[in-house]
Amino acid sequence: MSVANAGLQRVANWIERKGLKLAPSRTEAVLLTTKRKLSHISFKLLDTTIAPKNAIRYFGVWLDSKLTFGEHINQVIRKAERTLTALCRLMPNIRGPLASKRRILACVAHSQLLYATPVWHYAISKGYIRQKLNAIYTVM
Repeated sequence: MSVANAGLQRVANWIERKGLKLAPSRTEAVLLTTKRKLSHISFKLLDTTIAPKNAIRYFGVWLDSKLTFGEHINQVIRKAERTLTALCRLMPNIRGPLASKRRILACVAHSQLLYATPVWHYAISKGYIRQKLNAIYTVM
């Protein structure tokens, strides 16, 4: 623990020497481990205590402590559902949307679902994650 805090202090000092400011209140941490139970761990950065979270967002990809990407899939599915709902509300309800408009809806949701796939693609090998993704495609 003291090694991690010393490393954080060195990074904070380097940032300050370069004339930049660090926002410890916006700093997040996640412990990447395969252990089932962890003792309570916290980090200290410029007099701010940082407690690790179960998952954090990094460049639009949700990283959980076990790197299963389950949280990422859940977040992406929620986002695609909200997008589909909002776009469907914009379309007139008379005789349903044309095929070209449905294709646009599907493309928007598809691009959201596939964002950063090279990072999390192996998670699709798990059946329950594949089922979650397939469920959203039936809506489109």
